[in-house]
Amino acid sequence: MDDRARDLYAQTFALEGFPALARLLPAGFIGLFVGTVCAFLVIPIVELAGGPLTAEALDALFTGVTLWVGLPTAGLLAGLPHLLSLLALRGLPGGDRWTVVVRGAREPTPFEDAVMWRVLGELDAASGGQLATVLGNTRLFVLEGTELSACVVGSGLYVTRPLLDADTRYLAPVLAHELGHLDSGDARLVLALRRFEIPEGARVAAGADRLAGGAVRAGTLTRHPLGCLLGFWFGLIFKLFGFGRGGLGLRLTGPGWAGYWREREFAADRYAHSLGQGRGLIEYLRRNRFLDAAIPYFPLVSEQPYITERIDRLRLLEGDLP
Repeated sequence: MDDRARDLYAQTFALEGFPALARLLPAGFIGLFVGTVCAFLVIPIVELAGGPLTAEALDALFTGVTLWVGLPTAGLLAGLPHLLSLLALRGLPGGDRWTVVVRGAREPTPFEDAVMWRVLGELDAASGGQLATVLGNTRLFVLEGTELSACVVGSGLYVTRPLLDADTRYLAPVLAHELGHLDSGDARLVLALRRFEIPEGARVAAGADRLAGGAVRAGTLTRHPLGCLLGFWFGLIFKLFGFGRGGLGLRLTGPGWAGYWREREFAADRYAHSLGQGRGLIEYLRRNRFLDAAIPYFPLVSEQPYITERIDRLRLLEGDLP
């Protein structure tokens, strides 16, 4: 990760502190519940050791256990996305399971596994055996669909089935490009950024907010103050949860990340060229060049450069001068 990425990550990390503060209220309720349960579990142990507890002792026990267990639990829950993001950035294993669920990926069949490892072995040989460490930590997954594409997240390499089927000639250049992202740490950074946002948090918050809104309407219609009060507090908690799911820092620093990831695409193309896959990658990109279109504010929003620009840069690397 270069200095530009470090600066962007530091900004994102700091801005994601606001959603973490919003998580403190619902996390506090969970922490209070956990602390209370732990206090009830400790009471029999204390009574066996020293006899029945007085009211003052019980009060002190509940207060102490709740503070020592509940508050750390709340803090951990509120700051968990930050912790998981840092762990991903350090390259610790994990993150594949949820990515597989979200993307609908699956483990490769023996045939698919053999095809991918054969090509990866050839690319490793082309690098002079320098990919051994990267490949040793990589897990392979297959995505169903009609596109010829691949992507990396964390230590996972996700390849679409058509790329392994009729058009295997594109497999080596596409994998070479993705290995560039794996070898440079781009894949770890992608996972670290995604961990700032609680998966499926928006859907849960929206559903809970609808329930809370129903409680408010029911309380208003019946003119029951308790219903209105409960509906209001439930609505507040779930709105905080919706904000607290994270992603604020990612959205605010989005333009900076968009420019950074476009440069990383060029770097991965150069990596594929270094493995002898520049010509093949040009052919693959030409197949998808129809996707290029003039888009307003493109440099501010897109993490993918124009395909034509990628092709032209690769042609220069291959020596195709006009």
